[in-house]
Amino acid sequence: MYSHHRANLARLIAAANPALAEKEVHLRAALIAMQIEGLMLLISENKPRHAELEGIEEACVAATMGIALGNAGT
Repeated sequence: MYSHHRANLARLIAAANPALAEKEVHLRAALIAMQIEGLMLLISENKPRHAELEGIEEACVAATMGIALGNAGT
C-alpha cells in the first residue's frame, strides 16, 4: 500500500516537474509521503488542537510544494 501511495505521488511530481530525473522524483515522493504520515500524528478531527501548531496545514502545503517543485536536495 505504501509503495502504491509513493508511486501516485511520484506520478504527480513528475507531471508537475518533468525536468527531474526519475530517481529524484522517487526520492521526493518518499519525502512527501513521510511528511504526510508524520503530520497525521499532529492533526486530525480526533486530535486536540494546539495553539503552537496554528497554520501547520498551510506550512505543510508550502513545504510539500517546495519539495515537489523546488530544488530540494538537488
